Amino acid sequence: MSVDRATQLLDVSRCGFYKWQRQSNDEPVKSEDREVRNEIHKVAVEFPAYGYRRITVELRNRGYTVNHKRYMLNKRWTLETHFGK
Repeated sequence: MSVDRATQLLDVSRCGFYKWQRQSNDEPVKSEDREVRNEIHKVAVEFPAYGYRRITVELRNRGYTVNHKRYMLNKRWTLETHFGK
């Protein structure tokens, strides 16, 4: 069945169908990422002046296998933690 025909039968726009399709294909957040994100948040609250390097070290000390690239997660969730001198 064509997309055009299916959208007519379901009484939805083609644009709406493609938007729904795009959203449903997004990768769900992995449970490991969610756990690390929560731990990043805990570290950021506990040590508000820590930047990504110190947060990475603290996560390693807490037993998480992370590298500095996890800071991208930190940025994505808008956890601004570092304050200038």
